[in-house]
Amino acid sequence: MTVRQRRAVAVLAGLALGLSRVFPATALPAFWECPFQRFLHLPCPGCGLTRSCCAISHGDFAAAWALNPFGYVFYAGALLALVWPLLVAWRPQWAQRLCGSRALTAGALALAIGLCGFGLARILWLSVRSAGG
Repeated sequence: MTVRQRRAVAVLAGLALGLSRVFPATALPAFWECPFQRFLHLPCPGCGLTRSCCAISHGDFAAAWALNPFGYVFYAGALLALVWPLLVAWRPQWAQRLCGSRALTAGALALAIGLCGFGLARILWLSVRSAGG
């Protein structure tokens, strides 16, 4: 990744984190509706991520967890993306070692599988809960 790309990603991460601080989770404008939710009436694995990050920015950690526990992972990723250009400038060998490792690929794959597994578990839990009550 070039210096310009790292800076662009850092700016976008900073913008996302800044906006999450401006908007409380309960007052987010509805820009679009999740197609998965709209057609199946069930939450997708990513439903609640934006609101979860907003709740974290406002210190409402219980609400963030209830909205989507993966919000913590994405929030940490945004923080890392924000400081990544500084880390690369300070310790370039860390970036080379991390980006060249299989652990990064395995971690990203584990995150994707975990997010999908969470989504499936949430759908099953909601289905069982609605059938029982």
